[in-house]
Amino acid sequence: SYEKLNQTSQIGNFGVKMDYYYAPNPNQTIRFGIEGKQHYFYPATYKLSNLEVNDSTFGANETITHDIAFYAEDDFNIGRKLKLNLGIRYSFLLDENKVNTSFEPRIAARYLLTENLSCKLSYTKMSQNLHLITHFGYGVPTEVWVPATNKVKPLTSQQAAFGFAYLLNKQVEISIESY
Repeated sequence: SYEKLNQTSQIGNFGVKMDYYYAPNPNQTIRFGIEGKQHYFYPATYKLSNLEVNDSTFGANETITHDIAFYAEDDFNIGRKLKLNLGIRYSFLLDENKVNTSFEPRIAARYLLTENLSCKLSYTKMSQNLHLITHFGYGVPTEVWVPATNKVKPLTSQQAAFGFAYLLNKQVEISIESY
């Protein structure tokens, strides 16, 4: 006899964002803002013919989280050759039981070696509060979106990069980076 297996898992999002832009002089641009998102996580439901089962690994009920972030960025020139971009982002992930916070600094620098050749350097720290869990058990691939929880911690990463860029003309740039 042939049995049909259906698996469903959903995530819904609603968000608002306000960005501000301020240029106090031709050599400086300041951007800042706030964003808020609400995420709705619907757990995995399996249906084998007429039998329906909820996956309770991460909770069988709908989960709602709130993601709030503030950011500021200052992009400015120091002389004709050096350009800096300094930024910060501070975020909160709120659910029914706890608050995850994350401080994410960023810095980028570009130094003109010649009119067409520049050296670039950057560093950033990022955090990830939403995870896609993939499972290949029973021969059937399963994907479920989950928020950071006590069981699944937020992931963080840090990246530094160094490189060179050569401007061939106003429309084409060739670059090489290591990170």
